[in-house]
Amino acid sequence: MPGGAIDALLSQRLTERIRTSMTAIFGLTSPGTTVVASSIPLLIIQLAGAMLIPPLAIPLSAARSTFIA
Repeated sequence: MPGGAIDALLSQRLTERIRTSMTAIFGLTSPGTTVVASSIPLLIIQLAGAMLIPPLAIPLSAARSTFIA
């Protein structure tokens, strides 16, 4: 509801160019959001597997030293 009210207030102040480009930007981000959302079940399965089989999970200290220089 707050988003609709903000949109109603700001839509009159936006130029046509900005409105058109916003539509294009949101149109391009939709497939990316779908790809990310479709990989969530795989992420949950990986996390569950890491909790059930601790020896196969990377220890936090090893992960930290790998990704942080």
